[in-house]
Amino acid sequence: MRFYFFVMKGIIACLIVCFSWIGHADAMALDGPWYYREGFSPANVTGAPSWVRAAVTLDAGWQLFNYPDQPPLTGKAPFVWLTTVIPAKNYQSPILFFTTTEQSFRVYLDTTMIYRYGSLTPQRFSYGSAWHMLPLPSWCGGHRLTFEMYSTYPHRLGQFDRMALDESDAQLTRLLKEDIPYLTALPVNIVMFIFLLVYVLKRRIRDRLYVFVMLFFLLFSVWLVGTSNIKQLFWNFPVFWQKLHLTITYLLPLVANLVLYSILEASPRRWARWIIGVYAVLFIGVVVGELAGLGTLDRGLTVYYVVLPALQLPMFWALLRSARQGNLYSKSLVPAALIIPLLGLYDGLASYFHVLPWAMHLVPFGVVTFVVFMLQLLNNDAEQERRLMRQAADLELQVAVAIEKSQIDPLTKCFNRSKLNEALLQEPAIANETKAELSLIMFDIDLFKQVNDTFGHTAGDTVLVKLTAAVRQMLDARHTFIRYGGEEFVLFCRGIGCAEARDLAEHMRERIAAADIFAEQAITVSLGVSCWHGGNDSGMELLKRADQALYAAKNAGRNCVRVEA
Repeated sequence: MRFYFFVMKGIIACLIVCFSWIGHADAMALDGPWYYREGFSPANVTGAPSWVRAAVTLDAGWQLFNYPDQPPLTGKAPFVWLTTVIPAKNYQSPILFFTTTEQSFRVYLDTTMIYRYGSLTPQRFSYGSAWHMLPLPSWCGGHRLTFEMYSTYPHRLGQFDRMALDESDAQLTRLLKEDIPYLTALPVNIVMFIFLLVYVLKRRIRDRLYVFVMLFFLLFSVWLVGTSNIKQLFWNFPVFWQKLHLTITYLLPLVANLVLYSILEASPRRWARWIIGVYAVLFIGVVVGELAGLGTLDRGLTVYYVVLPALQLPMFWALLRSARQGNLYSKSLVPAALIIPLLGLYDGLASYFHVLPWAMHLVPFGVVTFVVFMLQLLNNDAEQERRLMRQAADLELQVAVAIEKSQIDPLTKCFNRSKLNEALLQEPAIANETKAELSLIMFDIDLFKQVNDTFGHTAGDTVLVKLTAAVRQMLDARHTFIRYGGEEFVLFCRGIGCAEARDLAEHMRERIAAADIFAEQAITVSLGVSCWHGGNDSGMELLKRADQALYAAKNAGRNCVRVEA
């Protein structure tokens, strides 16, 4: 929760900085009296609209309205005329900056047309959203500025999103400043998308949650480009940018809710599908209507901004309940599910309905909260991978312990015959690879059968346990101690040559003979030593030569050491 609080403070700080930066510009506002006249102007004898000259004299047909609000139009005509007087001031290179949506227009300074956008006739896909920088003469102060505007969208007709009069360099600076949130959020979204794409491809992840998250970042990146001012400097195609911007506006909540759907538990998913279905139907409806020439991408925004809070409130509630139940994904998405819809709703009320003050879109600031979710997603994935690695390591350890137990003789705690078969292959291979020496000592207990026959098998087991314990004290990590069978034992000596192995065998013989192993009968051993010859020598040959040396020790009277011939 502390981290979420930190993110919230960061977003608020960014908003304050950006609003203060834009708000401190010293642009001249055209806040003098504005007048409007609805309808199509008749032409005068020269063919020019007669209302242009009428605007200069402000005859009885003109009515005062409260700019920057939209004039109170009847909607009976697709034309409206607006006029005002430019504030009297000494200008050097004045530029009039303003934005329009779905409108074509002409601009007149007094009675002279100085700018034109569009043809003032119906277009299949209308005129898009565009900003305009209109150079004015330095003497324009105190002169009348008149707009002849046309639109088939009654709620757009006669509406300026923004308008300011300033010097050319200041206007360009303002244009770039307004793009700060978009240019800041865009690289974040692109980096997140590329990072996730590489992450998913590298790990071959097939979880649809990752697909939805990547799609959200991709769509939001395109939305940011379509919303920015600077894109018009590189490709001045307002209709395309407006339609792309609106299309993605309808898609974003659909994809965002698919992300929510992917992390919710089974119970809320049932009605979450209905919410996603409503967004899908709305999207399909406005796209089909737009293709049919009905302009529904723009007109459908009224429904969109009504549906948005109505649908996101229950989705947020479901996410909150899931978070309280311990769902880490839900916990990390709570800030995004709250902040992004609220910022989107504010943008709609400000930029579309014009009921709130508006300087720029605020939704880009909300992407920070979605990054929090992505980091949680990656962290959970990494934690799951670490958990699987620990489980695999534990399983390997259990397997190793089980294998070791299967290779341990329960009485003497030496390795058993199963280990011998493995060692006969591994030890020569290691010696051959490392060019190290290898020796093998085979020994058995002299007259052990006599102990069993005379004193019983329990006494024989006691001899075996005490003898192997005494031998183990003389060994280190280089030795592999194996019970070959009955009273016979094999000792692999890694890195030890024949002479050293013979010395070890002799030392073992002496220590065993002197040890207090069995009071009723002296215990001795006979030992045979063989050495690794390298090359084509094998483990079985090494064992066979040690066995022959042991046989020679037995024939020599027992309690002695013999080395292979």
